[in-house]
Amino acid sequence: MKFINELREGEKISGIYLCKHKQPAVTKNGKPYENVILQDKTGTIDAKIWEPNSQGIDDFDTLDYIDVIGDVTSFQGSLQVSIKRARKAHEGEYEPGNYLPISEKSIDGMYEELLKYVHSIKNAYLNKLLVKFFEEDEEFIKTFKGNSAAKTVHHGFIGGLLEHTLGVVRLCQYYSKAYPVLNRDLLITAAMLHDIGKYVNLNDPGKNGYQLIISTEIMGLSHREREEVANIVLYNTQELPDTDELDTAFWREEYLRIAKLSSILRLANALDRGHKQKLEKCSMARKGKELIISLETNQDITLEITRFSKKAETFSEFTGITPVLKQKRAL
Repeated sequence: MKFINELREGEKISGIYLCKHKQPAVTKNGKPYENVILQDKTGTIDAKIWEPNSQGIDDFDTLDYIDVIGDVTSFQGSLQVSIKRARKAHEGEYEPGNYLPISEKSIDGMYEELLKYVHSIKNAYLNKLLVKFFEEDEEFIKTFKGNSAAKTVHHGFIGGLLEHTLGVVRLCQYYSKAYPVLNRDLLITAAMLHDIGKYVNLNDPGKNGYQLIISTEIMGLSHREREEVANIVLYNTQELPDTDELDTAFWREEYLRIAKLSSILRLANALDRGHKQKLEKCSMARKGKELIISLETNQDITLEITRFSKKAETFSEFTGITPVLKQKRAL
């Protein structure tokens, strides 16, 4: 296999690439074809399947790894691939590290820090739940370390899911210090598990995470307690319905706890939405009915501020505290 940055016009291409995008289209003459974008760690290249229903063109979807054979051509000054044959590659035929950039941070170092948060959980049963995933399940650990946190835009690199999760956990740790009445063990547990649904796939991680938590039985941790953790994870990505619309009938105290902690997770996600660990230092302090969040960074955090403002309303509704985000320039 040649990497994309090594391809030249007139060459034959034969190898496995990540299908970043696939979309059917029609020529001016009404003939169907498919637009495809191929990707590896060196970049992307446009590709066309001019005969999508021909023999040798198997079914595949966006984000599949595909084994392609074709010709490298040029169109309007840019290289393009005309795909003649394509099939979905099987796991084991490719090395994911060849197709996505890798986190600049040490994956082992980040995971070691994450485990320190696992060991900091004082509730024995919540601790066992985290240990089940992050220390005992080798397949989960391998996938979690190597996965990206999204299909596109943010954390789309090897180790991205780990880096994003650690960022959210750190922010929730700040929240728990500034707001001591919170159930820290439950908040940190939910923060660590908030994106584990991406272990299944990158679509609908909230529901996937909910199912993973509910199906993980821990002696001493009741189904109802797992429901509480699972609902915090589920509703950090969507609006929390009224208590009578939930599948589980929670007591008002439990419902409010789910509402508060899921709203905090949303804020943490909003601050890490760029998924580039932009903040060098974060501090939080209560001032009356305001929670002042100071981020020390020289980077552009416009995206984070916009998302933060949208999520802050839900936080205020359930906590009675108004979060205020301020940026400090790092020296």
